[in-house]
Amino acid sequence: MSTKSKRPRLLYSREALEEAIADIKAGMPVKTASEKYQIPRTTLHNKMTARYADKRPGPETVLTTAEENALVQWIANSSKQGLMVGKQQLVNSVAFLVKTLNRENPFSNGRPGRHWYQSFLRRHKDIVSRINENSGFVKTCADEADIRNWFHELSSYLEQKRLLDIPASRIFAAEMCVLFSMNADDEDREKIYVQMAGSADGCLVPPMLLFDNERLPSKIYQSLPRGWTCSKSDDGCMKPENFYEYVTQHFKKWLVKRKVDFPVVLFVDGKAPYLTLSLSNFCLRNKIQLIGLLPNLSHILQPLNKELFPSVKEAWKKTLEFHLQKEATNSLKEYVAPLLKSVLDDLQIDQLLINGFLTTGLHPLTEDALNYDKVPKKILPKSEIPEFDPYNLNEIFQVEEGEQHLEKCMNVLNHLEQWLSSSKLEIFNEAFDHEKWTGRIEDKSLFYYWRKVKTEVAYLNFEPAKSDTSCETVIVEADVHSSTNESRADIVEIIIEDSEKEYSTEIIES
Repeated sequence: MSTKSKRPRLLYSREALEEAIADIKAGMPVKTASEKYQIPRTTLHNKMTARYADKRPGPETVLTTAEENALVQWIANSSKQGLMVGKQQLVNSVAFLVKTLNRENPFSNGRPGRHWYQSFLRRHKDIVSRINENSGFVKTCADEADIRNWFHELSSYLEQKRLLDIPASRIFAAEMCVLFSMNADDEDREKIYVQMAGSADGCLVPPMLLFDNERLPSKIYQSLPRGWTCSKSDDGCMKPENFYEYVTQHFKKWLVKRKVDFPVVLFVDGKAPYLTLSLSNFCLRNKIQLIGLLPNLSHILQPLNKELFPSVKEAWKKTLEFHLQKEATNSLKEYVAPLLKSVLDDLQIDQLLINGFLTTGLHPLTEDALNYDKVPKKILPKSEIPEFDPYNLNEIFQVEEGEQHLEKCMNVLNHLEQWLSSSKLEIFNEAFDHEKWTGRIEDKSLFYYWRKVKTEVAYLNFEPAKSDTSCETVIVEADVHSSTNESRADIVEIIIEDSEKEYSTEIIES
C-alpha cells in the first residue's frame, strides 16, 4: 500500500492570479510573486508562457464563464422589472438552460443543488446581496408605502422604455387559474390548472390547460376549442418549460395573428418560479416587456384575480355540478375544455378584464385606484422593535426635569415615526390641528398617541408642533398655569386629552 500523500491543492482567486501576472510583467521575480499571492510557481510560469488556456482553478463548471455572466446580468436587470430572482429562479434557469443546450446534465434530479448554488455565489459575490434581498422580500408582504413606491418606480421605468402611454390593447396580464372538480371529497378533489392572459381593452388570450399525464389521450386534444392549447408536467403544475412554451409558442403567435403592435407589456407574478433567463431573453428579442407584480399581493394587483377569476370559478361550480348530474365520470380531463369554453362564453369577459385593470391601477396607471384597506400592515422583525413599550404612557410622560426627559420623548417620537409610512405621517401632520380624527378608524388611537408624544416634545422645546398657532397656544397655556403654580404634568394633561376627547381651549380664558 502506497504511503505517498497527495500534495495539498492550493486555491487562489482569479483576481490574485491577474495581480501576480501584472507584478511579474512589471519585473517581480516569479518566486516572489508565488510567495506573495500563494500561487504555485509552475502555474505562474505556465500562465506567462500561455501553455494552458486561461481558466479558473478547479474542475470545469457546468456553464461557461459567458453563460454564468449572462445569469449575473439577468439577475441585476430583472430587479428593475420587479422580477424577484432568488435561489429557486436561478436554479430553474440553469436546469432549463442545460436542457435547452442539450448538454450533459450532471445534477441530481436534473436541477442544481446546494453545493452548486453556494459555489456560484462564491464565484459571483457581487450578486449575493441582490439574491438575499430578493429572497427576503418575497417572504414579506408589502405595505401601502411599498405599493405606492412600486407604482412610482413602474411609472419611471415604463416612461424610460417609452411604454407609459401605449394603448390598452398592448397591455396584458398573465396568471394561473385553479379550478376544482366536485366528483370527490374535498381532500381528494382534482385540481385543474388553466393558464390565462388578457389585455386591458378586454381581449382574452385562448387558455392553456395543464395536465399531469406523460402521454395525453387523443380525446383531450380533440376536445380543445379552436385556438386553445394544452401542456403537461409531472404533477400538472406550471414549470419553467411550460410557461416558456406558453409565451413562445402560444402568446406570441396569438399577438402576431391578432396584428397587435409591438412592444407589449406583460404583467406576471414577480416571484414566480417559472421566470428564467431563457424566457427573459426571448421576451427581450421579441419586444415583450415582462413586469413583475409585487409578491404576495396578487389579490390586489393582479387584474385577472380581481374580476375575471372569481366570476369564472363561480360559474364553473354551477356548470360542473350540472354536468355531473347528467354524466358520472372518474376523470374530467376530456371534458374540461368544452365545459370551460361554455363558462367563458356566458361571461362578459371584456368588461371583467377592463374592470380588473381599472381597479388594480394598472390601466390607467394610478396608485390611487387601489383599496388600501385590504393591504396588510407590515410586521417589523423583533430586532427592529424599540425596547420601550409604546403604550406605557406613565413611563413616557412621568414628571422629570432637564434634558433626560426631553431625550426620552424625542427617542419615542423618532421610533414611532420610523414605523409610520411617509404617506401616513403626512396625513397625521395634516390632521394635527383638527379637533377630531376623521381618517381611517383603525388609525385613530395611533394618531392620538402620536399627537400626544409630538406635543410633549414641542412643549419641552417650546417649538411649534405643527404650526405657529398651535405652538402659541401651548406657550400661552403654559404661562397661565405657571403663574398659578400648577405642575407641568397637569398642564400637559389639560392641553392633551385622551383620544376620545377634543383639545381644550377654555383654559386660556380662565
